[in-house]
Amino acid sequence: MVENNNYNNNQANQQEIPVPPVPPPYHPAPPAQPVRRIGTFTLGMSLVLLGILVPLALYFGRGAWQLLLLSPAVLLCLGIEILVYAIRFKNSKYRYDGLSVFLVVMITFVTLLGSGAVKAAKSFSFYTEQVVEAEDYAVKAAEAALEVSGCTGDVGGYHLQYGEEYINAFFDGKREIEPRIRISIDFYTIKGSKNPDREDIIQAMVDAAKACGKQKSITELSLSIISDNKAYHAFLRG
Repeated sequence: MVENNNYNNNQANQQEIPVPPVPPPYHPAPPAQPVRRIGTFTLGMSLVLLGILVPLALYFGRGAWQLLLLSPAVLLCLGIEILVYAIRFKNSKYRYDGLSVFLVVMITFVTLLGSGAVKAAKSFSFYTEQVVEAEDYAVKAAEAALEVSGCTGDVGGYHLQYGEEYINAFFDGKREIEPRIRISIDFYTIKGSKNPDREDIIQAMVDAAKACGKQKSITELSLSIISDNKAYHAFLRG
């Protein structure tokens, strides 16, 4: 009886031992696809182009700065990059590189602003050269008229500037302007005399006006002299 009870107890103990579950088969997870960033390639191309164009412009000067006006092409490259990612990698994860897109837009804006400033400076320089040349030519013509008439005096000239000319100077500097010059002549002597009579003064002013009137750029003429404590002045326009 004792042996039978021991046998039954052993069987009961063996039945109570839990059987561990069989683990499912191991399947390794697929490698995570990298997230593609849109805008990085365009930013790199922009920096490469700037690194090429700016030294060329500094070395070759005038004409090379016009190449910077092509900077909006960078935005075209960014649009092409977006389309390529949207069509070719439509099943892949991608996101916009905010910093790169911002820098691309800023580079384009700053480059356009800089090239526009260079163009305006060149235009204004061309305009200034025309004005200075016209002033110098008009003053020399008035001085020649004094010498021919046997008079001496101080000749001054300046350009009559108008708003429209400033606008043309900044935006269309290669345009030939029609300068309007004002000439002022202060007579010292007339026919060798510091105190000429009234008839000689009038005749000298008429001769000076005729000589200056042949110059189309001279549109205003101021003539003056002090003789025998009297001031004579004439102002002509047109």
